[in-house]
Amino acid sequence: MIMKKHNLYKIQILFILFQIIHYSGFSQFFDHPCKVIDTTNLYVVYNLIWKQDTNDLQTVNSEEMILFIGREKSKFMSYNQYRFNEAGRIAEREGKLSAFLNEETIKSFNAKLTYQIYKNFPQESYTYTKRIMPTNFVYEEPLSIYQWEFCELTDTIGEFVAHCALTDYGGRKWVAWYTPEIPINEGPYKFKGLPGLIIKLHDELNHYVFELNRIERPEGTHLIEYEDKDWIKTDRVTFLQAESNFRHDIINRVKDAGGNSQTQQVAARSMMKRNNPIELE
Repeated sequence: MIMKKHNLYKIQILFILFQIIHYSGFSQFFDHPCKVIDTTNLYVVYNLIWKQDTNDLQTVNSEEMILFIGREKSKFMSYNQYRFNEAGRIAEREGKLSAFLNEETIKSFNAKLTYQIYKNFPQESYTYTKRIMPTNFVYEEPLSIYQWEFCELTDTIGEFVAHCALTDYGGRKWVAWYTPEIPINEGPYKFKGLPGLIIKLHDELNHYVFELNRIERPEGTHLIEYEDKDWIKTDRVTFLQAESNFRHDIINRVKDAGGNSQTQQVAARSMMKRNNPIELE
C-alpha cells in the first residue's frame, strides 16, 4: 500500500511538471491573471466523503471543500487546492516555484479534487472550470436547473434545526438539509436555491455526502477571483465525455507526460477504481 501511494504521488508530480512545461513561455502556472468578481463575506467549510469505486463501497475518500460566499457571487473548491494555489502563487512571485514543486509539497496539500465552481457568474448561472490534461475546460448552466421538492421532515444537525428538500441532478437523487437559521441561499457543489444555507447534502445512496464543518468570517479583505486561463468553452455533456475519455486513455496520457511502463500501469489501476463520478449523466 505504501508503495502504491508513493507511486501515485510520483504520478501527481509528473502531471504537474508536464503542465509547467506545457505552459512555459506563454503563461504562468500559479500567478496567472485573475478577474475579481466579489469579496468574501463568509467561508463555509464542508467535509466531503465519497465512494469512488462501486466495486469497493467499504473504502471511502474524504476532502475538505470550501465555499467562499460574497454579496452576489460564490466560489466552491477543494480547501487543499485553494491552499496549494495560494502558496504556489507566492512561490512563483518569489522565483521559488521549482523548489516549491516537490514530492513533500504534493503530500502536504494532497488535493484530490481540482474543479472550481462559480455561482451567479454569470448572473443566475454557474460556471464550472477544470483542467483535463492538456486542456482547460469551462462550461456554464443556469441555476434554474434545480427543481426543489420540499419535505415536511426536520432534523437537528449540529447546533442547527434543518429542513429537507429533494432534487434530481446528474443522474442522482439528492437530499438537502438546509437551515433557515442561516438565511443564505447557498450550498456545496453546484447546489443552491433554498431558503437557508445547505448544511448537509447527500445522494440517496450516500455515495457522496457533504456536511458542514465550520463557518468563519475572513480577517481583512479576501477577494473572490475568477481564474483567467486559456479556457476552452464547452457544455456539460461534452465535458463529462472528455472526463470519461481521459479515464479510458490514462496510459497514453501518462506516457505523454514521460511516465514509464510501471507508472502507466499504476495510473491505469488507480483510474479503474474511479468508476463512480459525482455526475453519472
